[in-house]
Amino acid sequence: MDDLDRLDALARAYDAAVHEIRQDLTAFASQMWASMPDYRDEAVEAMAQALAPRVRAGQLQTAELTRAYLIGCASELGLTVTVPAIDREAVTGMRGVDPLKVYQRPGMTTWTALSRGKTLDQAVSAGGLRLTQLIGGDLQNAKRFQSRDTMRATGGRYYRRILTGRENCALCVIASTQRYHVENLLPIHPGCDCNVGPLPAGMAVEQVIDEETLEAAHKAVEARTGASDRGGRLPEYKDIIGLRADTFDWQPYDYPVPPPLPTDASAVYLSWEIPYASQFMDDNLLFTTTNQDIAVYLDDDLIYVHGNWSDLTDSRGRTLHFLH
Repeated sequence: MDDLDRLDALARAYDAAVHEIRQDLTAFASQMWASMPDYRDEAVEAMAQALAPRVRAGQLQTAELTRAYLIGCASELGLTVTVPAIDREAVTGMRGVDPLKVYQRPGMTTWTALSRGKTLDQAVSAGGLRLTQLIGGDLQNAKRFQSRDTMRATGGRYYRRILTGRENCALCVIASTQRYHVENLLPIHPGCDCNVGPLPAGMAVEQVIDEETLEAAHKAVEARTGASDRGGRLPEYKDIIGLRADTFDWQPYDYPVPPPLPTDASAVYLSWEIPYASQFMDDNLLFTTTNQDIAVYLDDDLIYVHGNWSDLTDSRGRTLHFLH
């Protein structure tokens, strides 16, 4: 087993551990949000008081796991393994805002949606989405800060982004093919769940570390949107979700005959375009799903999301969706 294989094994174990923290915390928060008696100030403040300490604990757990993971990587690469303990205040205070105020923002999102004419269910759904995004951002920031802090301490100079395979957008796929300096460890976009890891010396020579994947990603984007951009902006690569480094191409199939699938497939992404000539009544869209997550785009704008794209094993039963 070479250096990269050993690093990949460490990365997989690390990813499973930090993802479990994120899943558990998101599930707890979502259940709390859904079971609130109402969404007035007092109820939202009580939720924030219960949730903020749990998010802080999740950030600290994530930072400790990140530190241990990168020490393991440093050991494999012959780098320094004596690194400082985590800076608890730095890890949990990156927003620079009182967490109690941060976790009242889903209430503001709900009230804003209601003021714009959304139904209560739509407004609550928007607030719930904001809540999960806040949690994901706080945990990802803890991971990012600790990654940079620990990699600097080990003496590593270069790193790579590692796809998790759960919700990687095209921009993340492109980023995973590049070499980066430790000093420039930054998030790519809100909601990004990529991991990072130090590069073996032999892989840090060129800027592009995976030319094959880079070219395949651009071809896949062009096949799907009709255009590609080496800068990943037009079209917006971050809005193209579901791309996998090992399976970029979308294969057509004849509904309702199921498409051929690998025996070890654990999730399937289906994409379809509603013909412009379709007849709609008052611009409404009504459809049902069974145990499926949904993302609906109008041109290039994401206008509706249902489900948790970070959990591909959840069950939601039969759901009726009405978009207007």
